[in-house]
Amino acid sequence: MLPTGEPFLTAALSGSVDLGCGPVTGTSGVVVAKLGAAGACAWSRSLPVATGIGFSPFSNGDLAASTGILGGSLDFGCGPMTGMGTSDLALARLDGKTGACVWSKSFGAAGASVNGNVTVSTIDYAVTYGTVSGAAVDFGGGPISSSKYVLELDGSGAHRYQYGGAYEQHALDTCGDVHLAQTCATCASGNPGVTVTKLAP
Repeated sequence: MLPTGEPFLTAALSGSVDLGCGPVTGTSGVVVAKLGAAGACAWSRSLPVATGIGFSPFSNGDLAASTGILGGSLDFGCGPMTGMGTSDLALARLDGKTGACVWSKSFGAAGASVNGNVTVSTIDYAVTYGTVSGAAVDFGGGPISSSKYVLELDGSGAHRYQYGGAYEQHALDTCGDVHLAQTCATCASGNPGVTVTKLAP
């Protein structure tokens, strides 16, 4: 359900399907559709993805999408993005009114494997959590290698900040700030416990 109160749905696509907006065809990917309040199709479109895809809504009903590029190229509708490594990260923003691509970005490097899932914060920033391995990857703020990462883009897709390092759990608070938790055998107190880090907004 979108914040605007309208439902959207996704499903694997191989062949052709009509959700009420006309046939949508794809050989390998997903179909994405938004339904009106009465259940009628508002728009539907196919997205060619090589791996699973995740969605998170912006407050105005737009959708943030995250998936992988396993070689070759991927196009959300803003132009093809060519994979550079073993597995690249692809992010996009889709217009909630039409399904059209607003912006898309990909991140990878030769020999690198990047994965991640995007979540939209309460202040409409796209926050992606994932891992990097094999080689260093530059998300826009310098290279990150062999670690977990956090990447935040603003609503227009511009880089805001990134973090690379160890953490076990992550959470977004109601202000849109990112908190990371990591167990420690010997914390600052000298005892086992958990350290919680708040990333600068």
